Amino acid sequence: MRRQFEGDDPRRTNVEEQDASKTYGRACAAPEFSGNGVILTGLPGAGVAELGRRVAERLGCAFAELGADADSDAVRGALRGGATVLTIDGRALRDAGVRENLRGLGKVFYLSGDVTTIIRRASCDSDVDREEVSRLFGELEPLFFGTLHFIVSLDQEPEEMLDDVLEKLRY
Repeated sequence: MRRQFEGDDPRRTNVEEQDASKTYGRACAAPEFSGNGVILTGLPGAGVAELGRRVAERLGCAFAELGADADSDAVRGALRGGATVLTIDGRALRDAGVRENLRGLGKVFYLSGDVTTIIRRASCDSDVDREEVSRLFGELEPLFFGTLHFIVSLDQEPEEMLDDVLEKLRY
């Protein structure tokens, strides 16, 4: 599709392909899943596993979960079976091989939020330690940004986060 701007008004365009269209918003059906992995990661307490299960259900594909001790072999094994939504504890990204495999085997989504938001979301877990979450945030945030394809904001409601992931999978 090629767009041409008419005059000085960038809001008006001519579209050469008359049948081309793009739909946005909640009414969109789930995207066709190409078989590549959908990988969600974030700090403990961010709700990665909950969102991963919902994405897998919506896409009609397998769900796998890896912990902080996951290595490259575990990542490859989890994504070997075709269309899979994988959630992985952000602490596993300390391993450069894990980061490299994640980027190469699927689309990586980082559930991003500030420490206060993560603490609030994880408030049902009595083991949440603000100092530990802050330390992990400082350590892991650069690793997330070096690995991700997309960011999902934790400032959204769960249904909005699901819609956000599904929309981003279209690209």
